[in-house]
Amino acid sequence: MASPEMPGSSQSMKKTIGHRGVETNTGETTYKKTTSSALKGAIQLGITHTVGSLSQKAERDVLMQDFVVVESIFFP
Repeated sequence: MASPEMPGSSQSMKKTIGHRGVETNTGETTYKKTTSSALKGAIQLGITHTVGSLSQKAERDVLMQDFVVVESIFFP
Protein backbone atom coordinates (compact mmCIF):
# COMPACT_ATOMS: atom_id res chain seq x y z
CA MET A 1 0.00 0.00 0.00
CA ALA A 2 1.35 3.45 -0.91
CA SER A 3 2.08 5.96 1.83
CA PRO A 4 -0.21 9.02 2.10
CA GLU A 5 2.61 11.52 1.52
CA MET A 6 2.74 14.19 -1.15
CA PRO A 7 5.29 13.52 -3.89
CA GLY A 8 8.05 16.10 -4.07
CA SER A 9 7.87 17.19 -0.43
CA SER A 10 11.17 15.79 0.75
CA GLN A 11 12.02 18.54 3.27
CA SER A 12 8.80 18.42 5.29
CA MET A 13 6.61 15.34 5.31
CA LYS A 14 2.93 15.93 4.63
CA LYS A 15 0.04 13.61 5.40
CA THR A 16 -2.98 14.10 3.13
CA ILE A 17 -6.59 13.00 3.22
CA GLY A 18 -8.28 14.00 -0.02
CA HIS A 19 -7.57 17.71 -0.51
CA ARG A 20 -6.78 18.24 3.19
CA GLY A 21 -3.14 18.08 4.21
CA VAL A 22 -1.38 18.25 7.58
CA GLU A 23 2.28 19.24 7.99
CA THR A 24 3.70 16.59 10.28
CA ASN A 25 6.43 18.80 11.76
CA THR A 26 4.32 21.96 12.38
CA GLY A 27 0.80 20.52 12.57
CA GLU A 28 -0.51 23.19 10.19
CA THR A 29 -3.59 22.14 8.22
CA THR A 30 -4.02 23.05 4.55
CA TYR A 31 -6.94 22.59 2.17
CA LYS A 32 -6.15 22.60 -1.55
CA LYS A 33 -2.72 24.12 -0.71
CA THR A 34 -4.28 27.03 1.23
CA THR A 35 -3.55 27.29 4.95
CA SER A 36 -6.43 27.06 7.37
CA SER A 37 -5.55 30.48 8.83
CA ALA A 38 -5.84 32.05 5.34
CA LEU A 39 -9.22 30.37 4.85
CA LYS A 40 -10.44 31.62 8.24
CA GLY A 41 -9.33 35.16 7.39
CA ALA A 42 -11.07 35.08 4.00
CA ILE A 43 -14.31 33.79 5.52
CA GLN A 44 -14.19 36.44 8.25
CA LEU A 45 -13.58 39.20 5.68
CA GLY A 46 -16.48 37.97 3.54
CA ILE A 47 -18.88 37.84 6.48
CA THR A 48 -17.79 41.31 7.64
CA HIS A 49 -18.32 42.73 4.14
CA THR A 50 -21.73 41.08 3.75
CA VAL A 51 -23.04 42.14 7.16
CA GLY A 52 -21.67 45.66 6.69
CA SER A 53 -23.36 46.05 3.32
CA LEU A 54 -26.72 44.96 4.77
CA SER A 55 -26.91 48.15 6.84
CA GLN A 56 -26.90 50.22 3.63
CA LYS A 57 -30.02 48.53 2.20
CA ALA A 58 -33.59 49.26 3.22
CA GLU A 59 -35.38 46.56 5.21
CA ARG A 60 -38.01 44.63 3.23
CA ASP A 61 -39.62 41.20 2.90
CA VAL A 62 -37.64 38.34 1.35
CA LEU A 63 -38.82 37.41 -2.17
CA MET A 64 -38.19 34.35 -4.36
CA GLN A 65 -36.13 36.47 -6.77
CA ASP A 66 -33.65 37.13 -3.95
CA PHE A 67 -32.50 33.50 -4.21
CA VAL A 68 -31.92 33.62 -7.99
CA VAL A 69 -29.14 36.24 -8.01
CA VAL A 70 -25.62 34.99 -7.27
CA GLU A 71 -23.19 37.75 -6.36
CA SER A 72 -19.41 37.23 -6.50
CA ILE A 73 -17.01 39.67 -4.88
CA PHE A 74 -13.25 39.34 -5.28
CA PHE A 75 -10.97 40.84 -2.65
CA PRO A 76 -7.34 41.75 -3.40
